[in-house]
Amino acid sequence: MSLDPDELTELKDIFKLEAADHLQTFSTDLGLLKGLKANSAAIDRLHRAAHSLKGAARMLGLEEIDFLAAEMETRLGQVKRYEIEVNPALLSELYLTLNRLRLAIDSNEAELPLSQTLLVQPSTIDKIGTVDSRTQVETERSDELLLITSELETALTPQTLSNPELLVARRILVVDDSLTTRTLEKNILEAAGYQVTLVNNGVDALEKLLTEEPFELVIADVQMPQMDGFELTETIRRHKRIPNQLPVVLLTSLADEASRQRGMLAGANAYLTKGSFDQLEFLKTIRQFI
Repeated sequence: MSLDPDELTELKDIFKLEAADHLQTFSTDLGLLKGLKANSAAIDRLHRAAHSLKGAARMLGLEEIDFLAAEMETRLGQVKRYEIEVNPALLSELYLTLNRLRLAIDSNEAELPLSQTLLVQPSTIDKIGTVDSRTQVETERSDELLLITSELETALTPQTLSNPELLVARRILVVDDSLTTRTLEKNILEAAGYQVTLVNNGVDALEKLLTEEPFELVIADVQMPQMDGFELTETIRRHKRIPNQLPVVLLTSLADEASRQRGMLAGANAYLTKGSFDQLEFLKTIRQFI
């Protein structure tokens, strides 16, 4: 059970389109800071774009893009918190990072997702556990890939698929402002037999939870416009029309312990980070709850 070449190509195309939108935001809104006045709306947009680009790159294992977007996010976060001021030196640094991002996105690194957590097709693994050179996955990974595909295939046996009772209550709501991340999660979950609905912010997620057939699990990013993942989780826990025991899994690029603790205190059942994203662990976490 894995992402096939067409799905990987789709992810590549979606990432490049999403990245192009973020680059346009950087180009436009950095220009609004040239007057050396801290335009708060522009800074918010820049910070959100950097965070979203970082998260999408991190999910795909695009390390240089991840690093550069994180650098920009850090600097813009310092401006938002009034820790540093907008000045010519900072603008030069941000424009330099932007130019490096453009080069990284246009380079061969962005041609295909690089993360080894994106599984290759079982057909590319031969009987003695070596990986076809076309996958460019290290040989040491092959045993793990075989284990992963075996577990996924066991979970979806013909007996399971033919028993309607075993397929009840498998609807998942995915909430993330990155189209790349939403698409990746959707592909993984649907390949594992789940029904998936996608939204890009907490407000839309809440509307889905209140107006559509019951979902059995929510997977949410944390930093999103309108309503973030912490607030969404807290709202789910206290809303009278949403089952209090609805599992919520937070999947975010915020890897610090303070954010993890805040997520769990908000009522999340699990807290996963995009920087260490692994498809097998992701699915194992989902299976703990549904």
